[in-house]
Amino acid sequence: MTIRVNIETVHGGAGGRSRRRSFGSGSADRQVTILNGFGRDFRAYQKSGAFSLKWIPRGTARYEVDGVRHHLSGDRVLMLYPGQPYEVAFQDRRGTESLCLFVSDALIEHLRTDIRESGGDPPGGLMGRPGHPRLDRDADMVFRAPAATIGALNGLRHGLTRLADHPERLEEIALSLCDDLLCTSLDHRRLAARVPARRPRTRRALLGRLQRAREMIEDSPSDPPHLDVLARESGVSKYHLLRLFKATFGTAPWQYAQRRRVARGRLLLRDTNLPVGEIAARLGYESQSAFARAFRRHMGVAPGAYRDG
Repeated sequence: MTIRVNIETVHGGAGGRSRRRSFGSGSADRQVTILNGFGRDFRAYQKSGAFSLKWIPRGTARYEVDGVRHHLSGDRVLMLYPGQPYEVAFQDRRGTESLCLFVSDALIEHLRTDIRESGGDPPGGLMGRPGHPRLDRDADMVFRAPAATIGALNGLRHGLTRLADHPERLEEIALSLCDDLLCTSLDHRRLAARVPARRPRTRRALLGRLQRAREMIEDSPSDPPHLDVLARESGVSKYHLLRLFKATFGTAPWQYAQRRRVARGRLLLRDTNLPVGEIAARLGYESQSAFARAFRRHMGVAPGAYRDG
């Protein structure tokens, strides 16, 4: 193994039963630590966190970073950057399970070099200069992880015991997740650079609010939330939201919502045998013809013609 993988399981929160296993050379500075914890009424404070990902596959946890509270559950994950202090509290009386990945500075630098050499880091050096292993202090980020990432995390979660007998496979999964995490960080910085604000930290904080609004649109199966609702939930005025959303994502919230509705319609046409009228109703269109007009405007063909290939 070229990296060292540490697995720690903790039952009952702080002071509970724990078990730690490690694979790979003890002198390796490229390390990933996988922490799988279970507990009730658990609280902890970390003065200086590592570059890490926090996921709550069961129950609910509250993380507080820089005075901002994040509630994690389902497919939402939290990314923290090196040096960020944070507090965590498990909130579900029935028990909460967490799966966290902590990535060493040396491994971050190694992955950054791979991204840079493969052309993944554009001019301007969003990943930082070579020889500087620590990422710049950044805003914390909560995002909905892609299905593939959640699948990998679930596979890791359910297969930790089995994977311990196959350290090469464990290394592969851990490296893949670390690469996903770093690439997500790069995407976040690219988007943050588009937010019209002076200070980098302000841009990153605003991006978190904009991502909340975008997720609300994507979560809506039919009519998108009204601009007033998006603004209230994201914590900015609707005029500010409209301007920031357009500058960051290249389109206004309503236009983005229409594209997402058409994209969902395209998948239903491709993957189901539902009548076009029923698809239109599911997507919240007032009629089949309204759906057809929107679909043709975005896709260039009518729904029936798209389904026929």
